[in-house]
Amino acid sequence: MPLAYKPDWEETTERYRAWWAHEYFGRCALAVTGVREGAPELPWPPRPATPLERWSDLDYVAACNDYNMRRTFYGGEAFPTWNGGYPGHTSIPTFLGCPLDLDFDTGWWHPIITGESLEEVLELRIDRDSEWWKFTLKSFERAARLHANHCRPRTHERI
Repeated sequence: MPLAYKPDWEETTERYRAWWAHEYFGRCALAVTGVREGAPELPWPPRPATPLERWSDLDYVAACNDYNMRRTFYGGEAFPTWNGGYPGHTSIPTFLGCPLDLDFDTGWWHPIITGESLEEVLELRIDRDSEWWKFTLKSFERAARLHANHCRPRTHERI
């Protein structure tokens, strides 16, 4: 399936498959991004009132993704991804129960392992009932549903 902002997506996919198979495809793998030629002059979406809304308002996240994808050139192996930012709210430590403090630009985890006991580590489990776990799933579902022909959700999995 072609991507709206990556016209050579099919060829890029083939190069990624070759790369993962440790095959040479005629050049080095290179991801290049920049401002798209003829990019529309759009205002940045209005920032929400609180840090929590900044990172968790999926309408705002979608508007930011749309803004970035419309204005970005994706060359070589670069391709548009749905990206909600990285303050730590969609990361393993948060899913394991680390409390998180957010501001408008980033986030900080507070440790949950207080000693040096291996038992503390072995008791760690992903909390599938946590609000951030549920938010992450909603975010990926929204990216897949609304932007399937524009980008790929950012994950740590191979293509």
